[in-house]
Amino acid sequence: MCDPALPYLVQYFVVEESAFAVVIGYLNSILNLSRTATNFLAGFLVDKIGKREVILTSVCLSPISFIFYFFSNNCYWLFAAALISGISSGLSSPSFTALIADVSPETSRAKAFAVFNLSWMLSGIPAPIIGGYLSSTFNIRLPFIFAFTLSVIIILLLLKTFGNIKEGWSTKLNCAYSSRDDLKHHGTNAKVLVLFCIISLLLGFGDGMLMPITTAFLMFRLGTSAIGMGITFSVAFGIAMALSQIPGAKITEMLGKKRIILVSILIATPLLMLLPFTTSLIQFVAIFGLINFISYLWSPALSAWVANSIETSRRGKAYGFTSAAYGLGSIAGPALGGIIWAFFQPNTLLPFVMATIPFFVIIPTIAMLKE
Repeated sequence: MCDPALPYLVQYFVVEESAFAVVIGYLNSILNLSRTATNFLAGFLVDKIGKREVILTSVCLSPISFIFYFFSNNCYWLFAAALISGISSGLSSPSFTALIADVSPETSRAKAFAVFNLSWMLSGIPAPIIGGYLSSTFNIRLPFIFAFTLSVIIILLLLKTFGNIKEGWSTKLNCAYSSRDDLKHHGTNAKVLVLFCIISLLLGFGDGMLMPITTAFLMFRLGTSAIGMGITFSVAFGIAMALSQIPGAKITEMLGKKRIILVSILIATPLLMLLPFTTSLIQFVAIFGLINFISYLWSPALSAWVANSIETSRRGKAYGFTSAAYGLGSIAGPALGGIIWAFFQPNTLLPFVMATIPFFVIIPTIAMLKE
């Protein structure tokens, strides 16, 4: 809901194009820096004090960030909001992912992650359109107060849900599914975990570079409004990613985890170089939506692959490290993407070409892993 409004809130404080791209990049880098630092901590906390406690802590921080965005009167408020938002998401990612891995059998983990991903991706379809409409029609800050209200409701729902569940519920559910893992004695293979972290690092770096580049292209080359930005997030991200999850899980069962990842990267990455040639929002959304659909086909496969390679008692740390690795890439990526856009403008092709490099580098790393 807030994604379409945020760039225009930044533009309210920073008007000049090159400065805008740099600030957008730094803003995302700060968010990802705090998220990454928290991912490391969350990985240990999940295994030490429990997933439920970490999840509740993360959602309680979320409303604070929206308050900072709503009352911001300069970019420093935006940076503070991004810092808090990063801490919140940094705590939630490893805890939710480890929880899904624990309560799902190894043979259907890809499906479990697909359904879980689908549940939050579905909200990403109407939310950006609503946020874009509210900010364009009424006030640029209105989506942030709506988001604050929703985040408070989420806290109340989680408190009620966890209050109705007896202690030890995850352990009981996990017993039926973890025994095979433990008997196989996967263990925490350091080399395998390092390779997964490298993949996450490169993925975060590539996604991070694309963020300011695509945002600046939409605003300054296609002249997109806030509602147009909302439609882009809804269709090219929300709908495309949601549609990819169940097919991705089924294709994973047929082709295997390694093969679907390699095929998806080889097909989707070259398509990024078509984006600077688009001349309308419809063209951009269609191509970018196709890219995201193909790219996210392998999201359930990667999550399940990590779960199958790491023993149950250490999954919190494993997901904490891989999430942190993605965050490290997301710290440098947006800042570099904003600088590249500012340096090469008005040339739009070179920034998009340079953003494809991290994705291509993932290929040899994947090839080194054994399924």
